[in-house]
Amino acid sequence: NPAAPTNHLISWHTVMVEARDAGTAWSSRRAALVARLASFVNSAPGWWCALGALVLLLLAPLVLNGFPPVLDYPNHLARLFILARAGTAPVLDRIYAPHWSIIPDLGIDLIGPPLIPWLGVFRTGRLLLALALLAPLAGALAYSRLAFRTRLYTPMSAALISYNLFFVLGFMNYLLAVGLALAAGGLWIRLAARPAWLRAATGACCACTLFFIHAFGVALFGLLAGGAEAQWWLARRPGERLSTLHTPAIVLAASFVPPVLLWWLTPRSAHDVAFGWSLTDKLFDLTSPFASYSTDAGLAAALVFAILVAAQLGPAGRRLAPGALIACAALGLGFAAADFAMAGGDFVDTRMPLMIAAVLCAAIGPAASPRAARRTTPLSLAAAACGLVLTWWPAARVWIGPNRPATQLQACIAPVAPGSRVLVAMPRLDPGRVYWRHPPPGILAAGDLRIDFQLPALLVIERQAFWPLLFSDPAQHPVIVRRAYRALAAAQGFPPPLASLTAERSILPHWPAPYLKDWPSRFDDLLVIDAGAARHLGGFMPGRLRLVDRSAYCALFEIRHAGSVD
Repeated sequence: NPAAPTNHLISWHTVMVEARDAGTAWSSRRAALVARLASFVNSAPGWWCALGALVLLLLAPLVLNGFPPVLDYPNHLARLFILARAGTAPVLDRIYAPHWSIIPDLGIDLIGPPLIPWLGVFRTGRLLLALALLAPLAGALAYSRLAFRTRLYTPMSAALISYNLFFVLGFMNYLLAVGLALAAGGLWIRLAARPAWLRAATGACCACTLFFIHAFGVALFGLLAGGAEAQWWLARRPGERLSTLHTPAIVLAASFVPPVLLWWLTPRSAHDVAFGWSLTDKLFDLTSPFASYSTDAGLAAALVFAILVAAQLGPAGRRLAPGALIACAALGLGFAAADFAMAGGDFVDTRMPLMIAAVLCAAIGPAASPRAARRTTPLSLAAAACGLVLTWWPAARVWIGPNRPATQLQACIAPVAPGSRVLVAMPRLDPGRVYWRHPPPGILAAGDLRIDFQLPALLVIERQAFWPLLFSDPAQHPVIVRRAYRALAAAQGFPPPLASLTAERSILPHWPAPYLKDWPSRFDDLLVIDAGAARHLGGFMPGRLRLVDRSAYCALFEIRHAGSVD
């Protein structure tokens, strides 16, 4: 049929035209869908939805955990419990007493006790942990909003440093202060064009508030405000610099002289631990903003964060907020020069990399152009997602589920009588033993850092008993041990190793324990934690001790006093 080839060509042409029209329609629908998605992401509801999903993800491990495996958390909780029950608990009142003074570390001590009668001690503790967890993220968002006057997604990268080493250590006041200092730094930039007296008054209020939350907050706020003033001053013409120097100097002095005077009025701590400067420790500390329970994951997250910041500041052409670069440089120099322990505090140099990371998250501004932003968005999103997984998953893997050590300890201390004096000891960490090669979740962090030795502070909450290591340094905490128990107490430190009991002195050079002298006559019970790592614990000092209860994690002994009868 002569018409067949023609009909065949017409049918293929019709198919191709229909396919082209279908492809065009699909491309149009896809473009419309992408445009709608982009419009939603760039809108206020889209920004808030992303933030809400991020907050829920960060809080999930805390909500699903039995008892948070955080080092200082039980001790802080015990102190808040004492402050809340002061005057209403006769047993505790015989042992501990409130002692308020000018202390640059009172954040949770001011917030927690009024909440305990309403929420209970453990719900209050979880709320305070949630505030500390979200504080760097909230501070970065506030700084970005105040400095750039627009909603940006870049400060949400602060979620990468939410589960950091200091959160695992329980430095809640420090984390709260970092978040509030970022917000105060953003407010300082926002008030740049306002009268000098208003800026000075606002700065003084912020600095004094931060002082009572944590001293490091004042330092970070001072670096952000001073860096901004220095950058604005350097941006002036050379002829104007000398004539305009007095204004920023007066404003800064009026803002930060009050907290300096308060610092001179604070009592000085007798606690002092000497640690030498170490390059290995410095390199490890660089991962502290990202490391929680896994050192390898923290190192990988640190590299991802560096890639994310480089992508934002390089190809995207973003700029830092005024003074942020100067503040980061000053923190870097301080980190290089400072020691681990200074002025009665520990982890002094280790805290500075976290502040640098928080400032970088908060201070990255809008992209130089929409085209540059589109070019770097896929890399930024991939790096942020990868970094979030590397920092969130190690913590979630440990947190989600029951905390078996805490549960076993609560059951083990049930026989302790209220008002008892309980000595706590623990075996030394020996990587060669099976217990330490496969420890229970929540016992170790960052490889070999023990984070369970404050767990016996539950004795104060559960049994209203005395244990020697409650945070009760008058220079750092608003609680003191009464005179009758003071010789048995140490304001902070590690529980002594089991070998210290036979020697009746601490074998740890940095943490003396004078209360070990003649300890069998001074204490009522002995609690051993990490009992699974101890050798022949059942026959330990049989003439002095009687085993009352034992589990895989802890063991309770009754101390036999002279003349006692079984």
